[in-house]
Amino acid sequence: MSIPGALTIVDLESRGSIVARFMPRSWSVDGGMGGGITRCEDGDIWLTLRRSLVRVRLTDLTVTSQVRSHLLDDLHQVKLRNGSPWVISTGRNLVAVVTADGGGVRPVFTLADDYNHHVNGIWEDDDGTLLVTCHGQGLRGGILRFDGDTLQPFWIEHAGYRLRSPHDGMIWNGEALCAESWTGRLLWRDGHAIDLGGWCRGVAPIGDHLVVGVNRFHEPFRGTVRSPEIAVIDTDRRLVDRFPIGLRPPLQTFGIIEAIPGDLGWLGPSDPC
Repeated sequence: MSIPGALTIVDLESRGSIVARFMPRSWSVDGGMGGGITRCEDGDIWLTLRRSLVRVRLTDLTVTSQVRSHLLDDLHQVKLRNGSPWVISTGRNLVAVVTADGGGVRPVFTLADDYNHHVNGIWEDDDGTLLVTCHGQGLRGGILRFDGDTLQPFWIEHAGYRLRSPHDGMIWNGEALCAESWTGRLLWRDGHAIDLGGWCRGVAPIGDHLVVGVNRFHEPFRGTVRSPEIAVIDTDRRLVDRFPIGLRPPLQTFGIIEAIPGDLGWLGPSDPC
């Protein structure tokens, strides 16, 4: 049975966390949460379920719209670009754009057979180019860079070899990096790596740090039943903190964004975080 998932708030300074909301069981119809999360310009967020995209008003956690389409299958990441959500439809091996009001879905590009399957991540660099993370049946994969205007792809060579089950490819402080999930490492293009000892997925710049989700309810790390963790990396590419966030498997940390003032108005002054 699929697990709908939860929205969890984490305070990096106090290491406190609170489950803001366990998502409704009705979302199990769409396969539970896909792990993608991005902020809208008005402060709402888009979340991916496995087979649909939902918009949530953070001030009271109300679902304001839900988008379904035959193009949306096994959704992973979602990013806002030019006011519209661009979503990774892994089951269709494509990237789709959803109109800002959620009224329409169209494919932007489909990855060719050379890239096999399991496209899973999208990131827009400061210059407008797109980074798309993917891997094939044998777990070998890498990061593609797409021209933001022509959407023509070319490989980013990453540490001189094909990555093992990469996710969350991005540029941070001018350096290409990704979570090499199968080996449990955060890996930079120049070969620098941090071993986090768990399935890494969900990577986000928060202030001057990089925050990474670390999970153990996933091969090859299954069997060590511990709470999902948050790892914190500084600008010198050092692991400076890690701590559990109070969830139990099979819940995992797959998507992370930074909370800003006004997001959490529904939290009372006595609520821990």
